[in-house]
Amino acid sequence: MNFRITRVVVKIGLILAMALPSLAQTKTTSSEKTMTFKIPFELVGTNKTHIVVPVFIDGKGPFQFLFDTGAATTILLPDFARELKVKSRPIDDAIGVGTARAYEGKVSSFSLGKNKVSNLKVYVAEGLESVKKATGIDLKGAVGLNFMRHFIVTINYPDEFLRLVPGQRNSTLGAAGVHFPKKDLIVIPVLVNGRGPYNFAVETGAGGIVISNETALALGLKHDDAATLSGVGGLKAATRAKIDTLEAGTKTLQNPRVVVVDFLTPLSQEIGIRIDGLLGQPFLKNFTLVINFPRRTITLK
Repeated sequence: MNFRITRVVVKIGLILAMALPSLAQTKTTSSEKTMTFKIPFELVGTNKTHIVVPVFIDGKGPFQFLFDTGAATTILLPDFARELKVKSRPIDDAIGVGTARAYEGKVSSFSLGKNKVSNLKVYVAEGLESVKKATGIDLKGAVGLNFMRHFIVTINYPDEFLRLVPGQRNSTLGAAGVHFPKKDLIVIPVLVNGRGPYNFAVETGAGGIVISNETALALGLKHDDAATLSGVGGLKAATRAKIDTLEAGTKTLQNPRVVVVDFLTPLSQEIGIRIDGLLGQPFLKNFTLVINFPRRTITLK
C-alpha cells in the first residue's frame, strides 16, 4: 500500500444468522485457458445474506470461512488461531461497526479450492462469534482481500459458485468494468436516487445496503426505523430508510431498503478515501461479479 494504516481495517460487514454450506467442488476449464475449479457455495442465513466456503490452512481442513470483500485482511477467530498455534503480535484496534483488539500473524499456506497462497498474513480478532452462537456453525474466520487479490475472482450469485483464476495484468476477464482505486477496500461510484456519484465499498459480507448519516442527510432521507448491527466491535445502533434507486455500473436496483450508520467516517479516515456506503447482499445477489484485481476493475453481469 502507498500509505500507513494506523488502525487495521478488518471487517465492516453486517453479520446475520447463517446455515451450513455445501463443500463440494466441480472441475472446469476457464476461458483464460487456465485450469480452474468451480467452488460451490451456499448463500446462508435467514435472508441468504452470506457466502461460506471451505478452506484449508497449512494442509488442514476444510474449515468454514466467510468469503468477504469487506475484510481487507484474512481473519482468524482467536480460539481457532490458538488451535492452529498461529504466532501473533498485538497491533492497533480493528475497525468495524466499532473497534476490537486485533493481533497479526501468518500462516504457511491458505487454500480455497485448488488455489493456494503461501505465507499469508492474517489478523486474529473477535467479531464473528455472534454468527456461531446464533446458528451453531463452526465458523473459523473470513477470507479477506489479501488472499483474493492474487486472483481474478468470479462470484456467481445466481448459480452459487466461485471461480478463481490466477491474476495476470494482461487478462481481459472483467477488464472493461468499473475501475476501483488502489485502497484497502473495493470502492466504486454509485448513484443513489439519481444523485452522486457516491463512494460505496463492495461488501459481500454485508447483509444489507448501508449509507452514512451524512449521505442520508444530503439526500433528505427519513430514517426513523431503529435497527441494530453486529460485527467487529460488537453491537451498534442504526436506523433504516428507503430509497428509490441504487445504480452501480449499468445495473439498477429499485426501491431498496438501506441502513443508515455513523461508523463510516472513521473508516474513511483510515483508508484514505471517503466511504459513503456499503454495497451489500440485497444488491449483489442479483448479479455475477467479476473482480479483476490486477487491473482493479469490477464487472456486474
